[in-house]
Amino acid sequence: MEGISSIIVVLLILLITLALAAGLALFLTSTSGALQNATEAQTSQAVQALGQDFSIEAVRGGDIYIRNKGSVKLSGLSLYVDDIPLNTTKPEIPPGTVGVIHSYDFIDYSRGERTLTVKSSVLTRKTKIGPENQYPELVAYWKFDEGSGTIAYDSSLYGNNGTLSS
Repeated sequence: MEGISSIIVVLLILLITLALAAGLALFLTSTSGALQNATEAQTSQAVQALGQDFSIEAVRGGDIYIRNKGSVKLSGLSLYVDDIPLNTTKPEIPPGTVGVIHSYDFIDYSRGERTLTVKSSVLTRKTKIGPENQYPELVAYWKFDEGSGTIAYDSSLYGNNGTLSS
């Protein structure tokens, strides 16, 4: 009887060892697969980052002209004026071309020069813009807060409120 129980103990130890080895192999396989996927994603990002370059060519009115100086297509650019996001079109700009991004927001220059920031997934470019970048035909610009009806409220501290009439 003692011989049979020692054989059972040896078999149980072998089964436990095999189960642990299979679990370890499964863990290592899944970990190496996840590591490989992460490495491939980082390599892809690095390759794209190396091929991505652009410059801000000009600003006129609500149009911002971006030159793609890289070897990959630019897309998903975000624009900011003094770190405030602009509502813009989202064009794709092929390599070696100039694309136009249109801003739907009017840029207030009553406080002087502003900072335009263009961000891609890996690069950020900044430039200073002023009233000369808005519309050359613009003679004057007054910012009013919203009123009701025909009343306009001055946004400055001077209280130059008024009524609009035709």
